[in-house]
Order: sequence, then structure tokens, then C-alpha cells
Amino acid sequence: MDLFKAIAPFFCVLIVFWIAGRLAVADAARHRTAVDRENGRIDFFPNRRCFWGIYILLAFTSYPILVFVATGFKSPVGFWLVSLCFGCILLLLMSFPGSIYIKSEGLEQSYWVGKRQIPWKQIAWISIDEKKKRVTVKGTNGHKVVHTRQLPDKVRFLAELRTHCPTKMPAEAEQKALIGA
Repeated sequence: MDLFKAIAPFFCVLIVFWIAGRLAVADAARHRTAVDRENGRIDFFPNRRCFWGIYILLAFTSYPILVFVATGFKSPVGFWLVSLCFGCILLLLMSFPGSIYIKSEGLEQSYWVGKRQIPWKQIAWISIDEKKKRVTVKGTNGHKVVHTRQLPDKVRFLAELRTHCPTKMPAEAEQKALIGA
């Protein structure tokens, strides 16, 4: 009985981490579409449940840091735990997909910490990875815009790319985009 009381909180934390992780990397709902704005901009936002998964992971990962700071720096093991938690927080913030905006000037991907822009005339190549459900657009300025599975309406994104830069689209993408793959 005492063993169960000792292990139960760890299992609960693992279950919450697992659920939050699944929420953070979940595919976009099939019924979600890109949002058309009045100024002609088209927005591709991640799912709200992806945001909640990231928030939960950030909260749980921040807890050991807060406990360590509140109790003082008494142990070198605690210092390594705090360093590991900071690293996990940075990875979470860097790995989350940014929102994509299609404007008349080009593509823009906005992250929590910055944004990348690629004008239409500076698109170097477009890559479509069906296995990872990802479309990558690389600019001559070195920036990349990546439409991942957490973002909605991949078919619309491909259609906009085909409209603005048809010569950069891979040949097999034309056929798959036409059938709605």
C-alpha cells in the first residue's frame, strides 16, 4: 500500500505528460480551413489544442525550476535538473510550428520568438514530404517556411503556392494537389 502511494503521483505526472505531448503534436482537424482576412491575407494557425498541450508541458517543466529556486540552490543534482528543464522549455518553444500568413508580397511564418518572410520572387524551391505531412518553402534569402501537420488546409496552401510560383512546384505535387491529397 505504501508503494502505491509513492508511485501513484509519478504515474499521474507521466500520464499528464503523455496527454499533453499528444495534444501538442496532434494533426490539424480535417474540417479546419485557412482564414481569409479582409485585407487579402490568408492565415494558417495551429490547433488550439496544440497550444494547450504546449502550455501544459511548459507548466509541468517549469515546476521543478520554481521548486529549486524557492528552496535554494542546495544540491548539484538539482542544478542539473533545472538545466535539463530549461533545455526542454527552449526545445518546446523552438519546435512549435509558427502561424503562416500568405500576403500579396509573399509568405510569412510567425513564431513565438520572431518571424521569417519570403517574398514571392525569392522562392528558391518547394519540397513536399507526404510521409511527414510537411511542405517546405525555401527562399533565396535562406529563410524557410514550413507547413506542418499541425497547421490546417494543406490543399489550400499548395493551391496558393501553385498560383504565385508555379515554376517552383514539384511535378508530382501538381497531380496530388489536383486530387486533393
